Amino acid sequence: MLNVLAYFQRINAFEYAPPVRKPLVVICHYDARDVVPLIALLRQIRRIPAGIPFEVEIVVNSVTGRRLQLPNDLSDVAVTMRPNSGYNIGAWESVWRQRSDCDFFLFLQDECEIKRENWLIPFIHGTRFADTFLACECIFYMSSWSAIDWKETCNQYFEIADLYDLGIKAPPTHAQMTVVAARRKALEEVGGFISGDHKARANAGEIATTHRALQKGFRVREVQWLPYSTISHPQWNDYINRSRSFAWSLKRVFRILQWWARTEFSRRAAYRRLKATRTNIS
Repeated sequence: MLNVLAYFQRINAFEYAPPVRKPLVVICHYDARDVVPLIALLRQIRRIPAGIPFEVEIVVNSVTGRRLQLPNDLSDVAVTMRPNSGYNIGAWESVWRQRSDCDFFLFLQDECEIKRENWLIPFIHGTRFADTFLACECIFYMSSWSAIDWKETCNQYFEIADLYDLGIKAPPTHAQMTVVAARRKALEEVGGFISGDHKARANAGEIATTHRALQKGFRVREVQWLPYSTISHPQWNDYINRSRSFAWSLKRVFRILQWWARTEFSRRAAYRRLKATRTNIS
């Protein structure tokens, strides 16, 4: 047993990140949409215990130029206005770079819904390993590029791959950018998110963000087996319902093993190189 533990320690399986000191919940809102879901989410966040103290900041992708008006009971929530670019990923990217005082970020879309108490804990726990880039509600495990429905998304991905020198040969499995969490150090070492200003580019950016993390030695993790169990989103209700079947779980086990076999050894080698670089710099 001791030999097994020593092996896992040697391959960096048990390297923990430092404790979280200051979590920030970042909510993206597009001001051409109704503010009602955002208000409902903010009131859920106030009402349902998170399990740990935290701050909240709303970042508004604005096309109207009008300041966000919140009800009196939410008037103390921090609001940042920005031009509408990069969808929710562009908004999240701008906040984590500006908020250098925070070491942990939970990124949400404004239509999200809290499903349980202590909802922040799984995301902090999910980023507890130093080689974790994102802890998320859902990873889309895709066996091949033929699983992508949009040809333009594929074209945009390969443009991004050339731009960021992504030499990784992997299927388009990726963290779904609706509910994701990350620690500052991982964001800095990976380079943050890759966004886009039109739908195909943004979809490609989601895939490229996961692939760039892998190339740099980081992984993405789900916070529980069933997607959207802690924080959900109405856009994915059909997917949530399908995921509660035994057949879905069986298929998912196969795809996870397939993804692990294709990527895990090269990812670990990249992370060891990153650790060696850190040691040389220090």
